[in-house]
Amino acid sequence: MMNTTFQFVTIIIGFFSIMGLFLTYKREKERDINAKIMFNKGVLIVCVLIIILNVVDPLYCYFFPANAYNKKGLFSSRKADYDKALTDFSKAIQINPNDVNAYYSRGSIWCELGDNEKALADLNKVIQINPNSVRAYLSRGSVWHKLGDNDKALANYYKSIQLNQYLAEAYYNIGIIWQEKGYKDITLANYNKAIQLRPDFFEAYNNRGMIWYQKGDKEKALSDLNKAIQINPNFTIAYENRELVLQQKGVKQVVN
Repeated sequence: MMNTTFQFVTIIIGFFSIMGLFLTYKREKERDINAKIMFNKGVLIVCVLIIILNVVDPLYCYFFPANAYNKKGLFSSRKADYDKALTDFSKAIQINPNDVNAYYSRGSIWCELGDNEKALADLNKVIQINPNSVRAYLSRGSVWHKLGDNDKALANYYKSIQLNQYLAEAYYNIGIIWQEKGYKDITLANYNKAIQLRPDFFEAYNNRGMIWYQKGDKEKALSDLNKAIQINPNFTIAYENRELVLQQKGVKQVVN
């Protein structure tokens, strides 16, 4: 399970290290009779380090195979090779049925692929093993929201905040649900908290801007939408929402 890229990098580092030592030796040998001894010691140290670096990973894989499959699965998921990642995470779970990281990672992929039922099953398992997993409650809340059960979604989001009160994303997600339910004031309170915890949360500025718009405060709406655009100039929906507000104000031309 050795990562060939890791092997290649260590060999390259070793090669250039030895070359550096050799050049230093050539430069210093006439001035220092101990230069050759220092060169030989340096080469020996570099060779030992290369051996250690190339032995650690296989030993780690041998003694901790579940962790090794997790590592491979994460590497594959970053490349969007989800089939391979799912296989690796499943192997990790087969080796260690209580591997919360493997269940969570596999659940995240199922969610990414739109298989909410399988995602829910894996996240349930994470919480069964670790009832204090903040990320699992947050993710499970998102899955319940996608499945249309807003009450269960809220319960999971509130649980994640109970475990970590500084979770801006949880407040933001709670705000979305209350916005869908039509409760503007509680929606504002949650978007305010999300922005307080994460001042660069451009999605929260956009959503809060539209709540201000719905409440009839177009100036505050524009302020939030402008802030969203300032933070992320590529956030298309904020431009569209700002244009809507400006049209309502009677402004015909939008200045970026």
